[in-house]
Amino acid sequence: MNFAALQAELTGDPLARGYAAMSDAAAAADLNLVNRDGPRPPGILREYLLLNRYRSNNGTDTTLTPIWGRLELLAEAAVGSDPFGRADAVTMVHIHAARMLLELARADAIEAIDFAGTEVDDSLSNVAGGSGARAMAPSDFNAIKALSQNQQSRAQELGLRAPVRESDVTKARAL
Repeated sequence: MNFAALQAELTGDPLARGYAAMSDAAAAADLNLVNRDGPRPPGILREYLLLNRYRSNNGTDTTLTPIWGRLELLAEAAVGSDPFGRADAVTMVHIHAARMLLELARADAIEAIDFAGTEVDDSLSNVAGGSGARAMAPSDFNAIKALSQNQQSRAQELGLRAPVRESDVTKARAL
């Protein structure tokens, strides 16, 4: 983490986001919010899937694990199985959606598809919400859709290691 750059962003607040009035947790969340237009860095989808974690807190699915690993588990699961211990059966739709997202990440091909309002959006939403085997939260899928639309977080725009954590903000503010 480039704490000097983070401190400059927090104290200078060049976009008037109101960091001074935010808690450390709120500032970190704001920096990680995917809402900035700009060029998409190479490997951004892969980075997102590796660095962000999810758990449903249903059944035995109580440990935060990287979304990438959850997608791999889902992609290799048998139809009707319950890979996350949530009493949710896997369907072919789940398997194909997980495989599609992993292939886009491996090929660094997210820029080829705007997920929003497409069949890809409908298919991939199956691994992010509603019923069945979920590999990520709906908020994660919304962030991935934003990435497909040439959007990034303020942290990514600044070249900070994402995601920025509450402890990162605390440390930067203490400098």
